[in-house]
Amino acid sequence: MFTNESLDKDAQFRHLKWSLQALAAPPSAQLALFPDAVAQADELVLDFDNSAAAVRSRDDRELSEAQLASLAAIDDQLATMSRLASEVDADMWSEAALRHDPNWGQIRELAASALQAFGWANESPAATD
Repeated sequence: MFTNESLDKDAQFRHLKWSLQALAAPPSAQLALFPDAVAQADELVLDFDNSAAAVRSRDDRELSEAQLASLAAIDDQLATMSRLASEVDADMWSEAALRHDPNWGQIRELAASALQAFGWANESPAATD
């Protein structure tokens, strides 16, 4: 029997899985996940931040060292990108950067590693409504 708490936990892990799959997806698939009216790169990052924070806040004890390290590596890379955006390249969160910037390629690799750490398939997730 499932309790509300276990359903919430399952939903949080599903959201994290979706977020990691979105970050690991090729640029064209990433851009298709969100409506054109939103800043897609920002949405990818915000979605990851929210889902990772939710899972960590309730399940930090249940996550393996590899899982925690994989999430931290993505956090570190996103922090580096934020610094670069404020100091060097204000377009870090643009569609062009999402497609061509090597920092986004690094995010894709780190997300693929995180999916592996969690035992989840590296496949493109369905678009949001």
